[in-house]
Amino acid sequence: MPISDQPYAARLPNELLYHIAEYTRNDRATLKNCSLASRTWHAVARSHLLSSVDVSSYGSTIDLLSFKLAILDDPSRCCYITTICFEAESHATDELFVVLKQLTRLRYLTFHQIRILPTIAHDDGDVKLFTHLEELSFTRCTVLGGSWQPLFDLLNLFPVVKNLKLAECLDDDLSPFDSFWGTQPLACDHQRTIVESSLIYEHLIYDPSDTYYAGVDGAFHESIRQRVDLRDLASMEAVALSPPWNGIQRMICAAHNLKALLLKIHGGASPSAANTIGAPLMAMTLKTCSSIRNVQLNFSLRDPMPPHERTGAVGCCALFTKLASFLNTCPFSSPLLEVRLHINFARWYLGELPEALYWIDWSPLTSAAKVMKCVVVEMHPYEQRGAWDPEAHMPSLEGAERVDHGLSIFY
Repeated sequence: MPISDQPYAARLPNELLYHIAEYTRNDRATLKNCSLASRTWHAVARSHLLSSVDVSSYGSTIDLLSFKLAILDDPSRCCYITTICFEAESHATDELFVVLKQLTRLRYLTFHQIRILPTIAHDDGDVKLFTHLEELSFTRCTVLGGSWQPLFDLLNLFPVVKNLKLAECLDDDLSPFDSFWGTQPLACDHQRTIVESSLIYEHLIYDPSDTYYAGVDGAFHESIRQRVDLRDLASMEAVALSPPWNGIQRMICAAHNLKALLLKIHGGASPSAANTIGAPLMAMTLKTCSSIRNVQLNFSLRDPMPPHERTGAVGCCALFTKLASFLNTCPFSSPLLEVRLHINFARWYLGELPEALYWIDWSPLTSAAKVMKCVVVEMHPYEQRGAWDPEAHMPSLEGAERVDHGLSIFY
């Protein structure tokens, strides 16, 4: 029943509502004054004003120090905070731990563009939180100290996370480390963070051909293997930037309960696509995915086969042949229902696309339908390179009980 329908619900006078509207969620005065207001304010307004807090060094009146002083001055404020975002500051794990351990009702935690410093000093046995987060997100964060350890020390504060996002955790403004040595092995009594539902992984290397950055990427994947438990993971979304995709393959193998997989592949479907995309994809396998139900792949069609140049069709056929080999590694007993391809193509070829589709050999994909119920290919024009929606969700598991066999094409 809505609060407004409850006869005993506290009702705020209009003048108080107008007064509340003058506050912003990030206003330091809100944190201070809420505890000094009336009982009505406590009961109705305070939970809304304090439910979400941004802690930032710019664009906000709350930085980490003032926020820490506010909640230590009146710990009752922590009872209302369920969402918090740390942005554009430099923090060490133990500094954040002092604050986070006060937020017992925290459910959504975001770190955006922060610089994570090496831990100053702590006893590993004391630095642990018992909060189970609905969502933990690291976007465009950087680490100092020549190691991914500060980031994963921060992640391992939480024993269980329902949804985890790791996106672009190496900023292009960050100069190369003098000596990057990856991550230290976990202590024998240190527990890995369990990810229960979904993982969004968008760790981008800025120069894939550079052996230094390749080593940084390898260290990141090794950190995930050591520090994150993916056995209960239900869905995974990953950006496959440059082959080989060994790190992504290890995550797939570690997710024993994986039901939905989305791969965003950066590259073009041209005659060379069979090598740049198809070959490393064929080297991957779904043989450990006994629970997989949906597989989706997004990639761009740079050369959409104009009538006067058929080489792109040859490249697509080779790519689809290797894609079919990848799909056929799925265990025959798995409940795979649907494979969906999202292909972006150049808008200036839109008028020639119907004829171009005629020259594509789709038989490799239809032959792969023996292990699934449906193959769907969706083709969309794109305006700029890599214009994938970053907020796109995993394919829905609901409504996937389709009984039609074969191939469907939409454009």
